[in-house]
Amino acid sequence: NANANVTIDLGTSAVSGNNGGTPSFNNIPFSVKAGELTLVGGVISSTGDAYDADGEIMNNVILVDGATLNVKDSKIDASGSSIPLAFSEAKATLTNVEIVANDNVVQPSNGSEVLLKNCKIECAYLGVFSSSSGGAASVVTIEGGTYHATTSNLLGVHGGSIVVKDGTFNCDNAEKTLKFYNVTGGKIVI
Repeated sequence: NANANVTIDLGTSAVSGNNGGTPSFNNIPFSVKAGELTLVGGVISSTGDAYDADGEIMNNVILVDGATLNVKDSKIDASGSSIPLAFSEAKATLTNVEIVANDNVVQPSNGSEVLLKNCKIECAYLGVFSSSSGGAASVVTIEGGTYHATTSNLLGVHGGSIVVKDGTFNCDNAEKTLKFYNVTGGKIVI
C-alpha cells in the first residue's frame, strides 16, 4: 500500500525472474505498485524470455509504477534484454549499481525522477532513455559512474530530460552517443 516501506538486504544472493524458459509477460523479479522498496546488494536478473507487443524481448528486472525504489550496491544482469528498469510516475535512486543489458537500460516515463549515483552501465544500444510517453516529462540525473554503449545511443530523450553532473561516458560509435527522439521538450544538460 502507499505507506509500505520495505527493505530487502540481498547480501550475496541472486534473485531471478526466470519462468522456466517459457515466454511470458510475468518474468519480473520486482514489481512495485505503491509505497517504497529498498534493495541492497545481490544480483538481480531476469533470465526468462518475456515479449512485448511487437514480439521483442523485454525482460523487466524491476518495474516501478507510482512508487519509490532505492537500489544500493547491487548488480542488475539483464544481458541481451531490453528495458530492465522501467519507471512510470515513479521516484528512484540507484547508488553503486552495476547494470548489464541490451537496450533502454533505464527508461523512466510519465513524470518519473531517477537519480543514478556512481553507477556502471554496460549496454549495446541505449543506456539511459528519458521520456514523457504522453504524460509529464521525466528527469534522469547522473552523478558519477561509468556509462558505455558498444553500438549506439548511450543517452536519449523523448520529451524528458537527462542532467549529467559527473561521470565517464563512452560510446563505441561516437556519432550516436546522444539521441533525440521527437525533440519537443527533450533536453540533455551536461
